[in-house]
This record gives sequence, structure tokens and C-alpha cells, in this order.
Amino acid sequence: MLNEIKEMLIDNPEKLKELLEDFGFEHINHRGNEIRFARDWQGGANISIRLKNNPYCVVSDWSRGVYTDII
Repeated sequence: MLNEIKEMLIDNPEKLKELLEDFGFEHINHRGNEIRFARDWQGGANISIRLKNNPYCVVSDWSRGVYTDII
């Protein structure tokens, strides 16, 4: 079930963007093969989710050194 949700999010970047907005992330940009965003309105877009070859919907937060599953 969770894998199906992750696939749906990766296949539908607009839905992924809506989810990020619902959780209060800012500066959300869909750039081809990835979505980049910031933790808050002051931050830079230093968090990303690749939209290709990312079956687990891994989120990379470079400023904190965190690489984790979206769920």
C-alpha cells in the first residue's frame, strides 16, 4: 500500500507538490526530474526529491545531511 502511494506521488508531481504545501514547505519548484523546496519561507530550496529512478520516494535534505523515505 505505501509503495503504491509513493509511486503515485512520484508519477504525479502536482500531487507531491500539494502534499509538501500541506506540510508547510515553501519555495516548491518542479524542475524536470526533481522537485526542490525549502523548510520555511526564509530557507533556500536545499531539499529535493528526484522524480526518476526513485521508487522509495527518497527525500534529500543537504543542509541537514538527511536522506530518507518521504513516509
